[in-house]
Amino acid sequence: MKIKLPRLFFLFLLMCTVWSCKQENQKSINSIQVANQHLGTHPDSVIYYGLQAIAYNTSDNDLIDAHFLIAYTSRKQKKYAEAINHYLEAILLSNKKKENLPQLTSLHKNLGFIFEIHKNYALAEEQYQMALNYSNDKSKAGILYNLSGLYHDQENFEKAIEFGNNAFALAEKNENKSRQARTLNLFGLIKSEQGLFLESREALEQVIGFGIPKYMAKANHNLGNSYLIEKKYAEAIPYFQKALALKSKPKDQFITLMDLGECEIELGNHESALAYLHRAESMYASVDAIPKHLEKAYMLSEQPAKRNQYDAQHEAALETFIDRKEKHNNQLSAGNVGSIYHNFNKKQEVKKDLSNRNLAILAISIVLTVILTWFALNTVRSYLSKKRVVEEIKRFES
Repeated sequence: MKIKLPRLFFLFLLMCTVWSCKQENQKSINSIQVANQHLGTHPDSVIYYGLQAIAYNTSDNDLIDAHFLIAYTSRKQKKYAEAINHYLEAILLSNKKKENLPQLTSLHKNLGFIFEIHKNYALAEEQYQMALNYSNDKSKAGILYNLSGLYHDQENFEKAIEFGNNAFALAEKNENKSRQARTLNLFGLIKSEQGLFLESREALEQVIGFGIPKYMAKANHNLGNSYLIEKKYAEAIPYFQKALALKSKPKDQFITLMDLGECEIELGNHESALAYLHRAESMYASVDAIPKHLEKAYMLSEQPAKRNQYDAQHEAALETFIDRKEKHNNQLSAGNVGSIYHNFNKKQEVKKDLSNRNLAILAISIVLTVILTWFALNTVRSYLSKKRVVEEIKRFES
C-alpha cells in the first residue's frame, strides 16, 4: 500500500503538533508542582512558576491552579491588586466548567475577604453570597461566619448574630469544635459591644472550655475587653496578661499591650502603662492610639523627672509612627478595590466583543476560502477537460 508524499508530510506535522502539545502540558504541570512546593516558604518562586505555567497556556485546570497560587501568594504579600486580578481570572475559567464547586467556593470566599479588609462591604457580601451558592455543609459554616463578621464590621449586630447562629448550628451539626469556638469568640465580642456583658462572658468561657489553643488567646483577650468596656480595669488585666502570654504574633500582642496600657493608665499605674505602650510601639506603630496613649501616660505621670527621660523617646516614637502611618495609608481603599473589580469585568466584556467579532471574521474567511477553492478547482478541472479534448482531437486527426 503506497502512501502519497503530501499525506505522509501532513501525518508527520500532526504527530509533531501532538508531541509539542504534550511537552507544553507537562511543562505547565511541572511549574505548578514546583509552585506548590514553594507555597508558604518562597512567595516569589510561587509567583514566578505560576506565571510560567500561565505562559504555557495549556488546559483550563492548570490555568486555574496557576492563577489561584499567584492570587493566594499575592494576598499574603498584601499585593491586593494582583491578587484580585488573578482570583477573577481563576473564577472566569472555573465558571466555564462549574465542575469543581469547592474550588469556586474558595475563590469567591478569598476574594470576598480582600474586599472586606478594604471596607468595600457591598462587593465583599456579593462574593460571600456567591461562595455560599457553591458551598456544601462543611464549607458553608465558614462562609456564614465570614458574613457574620462582615455585618459586625458594619455594626449591624442583628444580622451578625443571625448569620453567626446559622454558622454555629452547622458547625455543631458537623461536630466541628474549632468552628464552634471561633463563632462563640465572635459572639462574645458582639455581645460586649452591645453591653450584654454576662452573655458575652458566658460565650467566651465556653470557648476556653473547648481548650483549643489557637482560640484561647482570643477568648481571654475578649474577656478582658468586656471588662475594659465596662470600666472594670483591675478585672480586665489578668485576662489580657493571659492573652499576651498565649499570643505569638507581634501584631496580636500589640493590641493586647495597648489594652493593658489603657487599663494601667486608668488605674494610675503610669510606669507600668509606659512600659506596655513602649513595648507596643516597638512592635507596630501604625495606629493613632499609640501617641495618644503615650501622651496621656506622660501627662498623668506623678514623676516629672521620669517624664523628661521619656520625652526624647516620645518624639522618636511619633516620627516612627508618622513614617509607618504613611506606608500604611498606601494600601488600597474601598474605592480602589471596587475599580479593579469593575475594570476587570469591563475588560472581559471588551474581550468577549472582540472574540465574537473575530469569530465572525473567521467564519466569513472560511466561507470565502471554500468559495475560492471551489472556483479554483472548477477552473483547473475545466482547463484539464479542454486540454484533454484538444489532445484527443489532435490524436484523432493524426
